[in-house]
Amino acid sequence: MTKQILKKNKAIRTSLKDRVFKNFRIKLICFFLALFSYVFIGIIQRDEQSFICNLEVNGVKDGFVISNSIPTSVKITVNDRKSILSKISKDDFNVKLTVDAEKAGHYNYNVLWSIPKSVHSFFSTIQVVPDIIPVHLERVVEKSVPTNANYYNLESNYSIKEISIVPQYVRIAGPESYINGITFIDTERISLRGEFESVKRDIPLVPPYPNIRILSRNTATVSFSIISDKITRNFECNKLLFKNLDSEFSAVFKNAPIYVSLTGNKQSLAEISSSDIIISVDCSSIKSVGDYRMPVDVSFMKNAEIVSINPNVAVFTVSYSTASKTEADIHENKNN
Repeated sequence: MTKQILKKNKAIRTSLKDRVFKNFRIKLICFFLALFSYVFIGIIQRDEQSFICNLEVNGVKDGFVISNSIPTSVKITVNDRKSILSKISKDDFNVKLTVDAEKAGHYNYNVLWSIPKSVHSFFSTIQVVPDIIPVHLERVVEKSVPTNANYYNLESNYSIKEISIVPQYVRIAGPESYINGITFIDTERISLRGEFESVKRDIPLVPPYPNIRILSRNTATVSFSIISDKITRNFECNKLLFKNLDSEFSAVFKNAPIYVSLTGNKQSLAEISSSDIIISVDCSSIKSVGDYRMPVDVSFMKNAEIVSINPNVAVFTVSYSTASKTEADIHENKNN
C-alpha cells in the first residue's frame, strides 16, 4: 500500500515537472510576450489631462499671517485611460496646504492632495505642480496711518486750493515687515477731468498690498477746493507784419499801438513780452497803392488764450517802394 502511494506521488511529481519544464523556453517567451503586450497596450491607451485645482490654506495660528505671495491654485496632471479621466473632476483631489508652525519663520510645506477613487490603474500617474510651497510666516501687527487723496487729470490752469479727507487716519493690520514700511493709505485714483470748482466724493481706500487689512471704514470722503490759476495781462504792440505784400510795394502802419489782452496761468504769461506777440495782416489781395483797413491776426508761441484785440483792424498806407520807383524812373528816361 505504501509503495503504491509513493509510486503514485512520484508519478504526480513527474507529471507536474513535465508540465512546467516541458517546452520551458517557449513558455518563458510566451510569458514575456504576454507581459510586454499588457504593458504596451496599457501605455498606448493612456491619455493625459490637467486640472487647475484651488489651493485651500488652513492651520495658520491666530496672531500670525502668511506674508509672501503663495499660489491660489496648483496644476495636477493625470495620465490614465480616457474612460478613467472622464470620471475625474478637480474637486476630487481636495488640494490643501496645512501651515502648522507655531512661531514666525520661513518654511517649506508639501501640498497635500487626495487620489480620486477612480484612479487605481497600474499605469496611472499623477503629477502636482508645485508640490512644495515656501511660506513666510509673520506676526500680525497693527498701527494707525494717515489717508491720502490720490488724484490726477487736474485741468490745466487750475490748482487745488484745499483738500479735505475724512477720516484723516485709519487703522491697518498685517505682517510686521509690511506694516513697518507703510506711511499712508491711498484712495482709489480720482480723476478731476472736467472739474472746475469744489467737488466732494466718497472713494474706496486701497491697501498697498493684498495681505494688509483696513480695520476701520474702507472708504473716505474727499473734498477738493479747485481754483483757477488764470490771470489776464495786456500787451502794447507797435509793430505790424505785412504778409504776402508784393515787393514793389511798401506799407506804413498808421493806427499803432494795438492792445492785445491774453489770459493763462501766471507762469506762462510771465514769460511773454510784447515782442513775442506778432500782429500781422494778409496783403495778398493788394494790387495798388492807397489806404487800407484790414483785420489783424495775432500769434504767439506760449500757452495762453486771447481775450481781446483792440483795435482788431489795422490801418495802413501802401505806396511804391523806393527800389520800385528808381527802376520806373530809369525806364522812363530810356524811353525819352
